[in-house]
Amino acid sequence: MKNNMQRMLCPLMMMMKQNQGREEERDRFQMERNEQWNLQEERRYMEDEAHQDWMNMEMLMMFAKVTGVDPASMRDIYGG
Repeated sequence: MKNNMQRMLCPLMMMMKQNQGREEERDRFQMERNEQWNLQEERRYMEDEAHQDWMNMEMLMMFAKVTGVDPASMRDIYGG
């Protein structure tokens, strides 16, 4: 009786181990993908922020040219 039960359970146990291995691999892959996505988002955010800073400085310089204000004094005022 015990041998019969083991013979029936062995394939089931093998399938469960295979499924567990697949789930672990899928989870690991998902974590790596999420990590890559987070890094890309962070890089995009930093690039956007740098571009915005550059555009702000360009606007201040243009304003300084038009009004005749010294750009250095504007940097002190606006923290550029």
